[in-house]
Amino acid sequence: MRYTLPILALMVFLCACGRSGSGTPAGFIDSFGSHASPSGAMTVEVTRREKSLVDFAVVDTSTGKTLVTDYIGSDAMRWFLWWENPSRLWGYGSDLGYFKVFDFASGRVTSSSVSDATPVPQFVWDHLPTSKQRRYRVAPALLPEN
Repeated sequence: MRYTLPILALMVFLCACGRSGSGTPAGFIDSFGSHASPSGAMTVEVTRREKSLVDFAVVDTSTGKTLVTDYIGSDAMRWFLWWENPSRLWGYGSDLGYFKVFDFASGRVTSSSVSDATPVPQFVWDHLPTSKQRRYRVAPALLPEN
């Protein structure tokens, strides 16, 4: 009985220390494995290459066709992928300066490096290191259609 409270406190602390908490929105990826896009039309396969390199592939769920593959950096550093919407994927990796956005709209795949002039969604900006937040501006929030 004497150890119940310290053990309970330790369990709560360990459960709260996960990289993706319960407050993390759908579409945020910061772990290895298979992750469905918000619509389920695509899957992001995040794998570890060699000792700690993060590779990912976006696969069309219905055909099994690989739409894009890329290398994001080391898993020892900050990295994430995030679906802004069902057809737009952001990727960030701090060790190599990896910062890209992928568009999968209308059956075509386009990718571009994010430049200082590219406005980024608030969620992406919030997950950048402070040093990077100074370089980028937040995109104005889209207003819902009436």
